Amino acid sequence: MTVTIHTIPLGFDQCYVVRGDGVIVIDAGQPGKAADFASELEAAGIDSSEVRLIVLTHGHWDHIGSAMEIRALTGAPMPCVPALLREGKNSAQSGHSCRCQSR
Repeated sequence: MTVTIHTIPLGFDQCYVVRGDGVIVIDAGQPGKAADFASELEAAGIDSSEVRLIVLTHGHWDHIGSAMEIRALTGAPMPCVPALLREGKNSAQSGHSCRCQSR
């Protein structure tokens, strides 16, 4: 199996799209960048339905800002790191929030 990593710039940060046996998206960039994500994904020859998982590394606004839109676009599950679920809250810095799945 060949694994490729695509870097997608999403504002102050970027997300990484790891393609192997399926596709994993790591981080989701700042708010309002889902359209940029979709365009870059298409340019890389990846269909949004191939995304199997969205991983958020931490709760800073520039890493989770477009998470819900990217999740809606791909339909992929998005488990969260424990810091995002601390005290039963789904909030992050700067007032941005993201609903997450936990097991």
